[in-house]
Amino acid sequence: MFIIIIIIIIIIIIIIIIIIIIIIIIIIIIIIIIIIIIIIIIIIIIIIIIIIIFKIFFSVIMSECECEIAKSVCALKKVFDEYAGRDGDKESLTKKELKEMLKDKMGPKMKDAKDPGKLKDVFECMDKNQDGVVDFPEFMMALGVMASAINGWKFDLKCHK
Repeated sequence: MFIIIIIIIIIIIIIIIIIIIIIIIIIIIIIIIIIIIIIIIIIIIIIIIIIIIFKIFFSVIMSECECEIAKSVCALKKVFDEYAGRDGDKESLTKKELKEMLKDKMGPKMKDAKDPGKLKDVFECMDKNQDGVVDFPEFMMALGVMASAINGWKFDLKCHK
């Protein structure tokens, strides 16, 4: 009987050891799963931070670009307004106003401003609707053509004759 009790005690100890080993394995698996979840959360947070940084970076770059373009357009509108209306309508440039503006603002780069024939051609090309004056949209389109010419880009200047 004593042997049976010892065998039963040994079996109970073995079962307890197996249960402890199983519990330890389960705890290790849970710890590994928790570590994997933490790593995944950290990776997701890093990705979100990188996306936010790129969005901020690109929005700053784009806003700077937009601001520079807006500033340039505003500066051009200011020059246009400075000369428009000297001979009447403040919303458009006459040939005389255009000549003064080109001479004052373009200086030696605008040799055509001194040649009445060439100035007439430039004015006619700018005056797309042929109403005898150049409004701001016509002025801006003409500046695009001038920028193309100055930079050596090909452009199609269709003037009405």
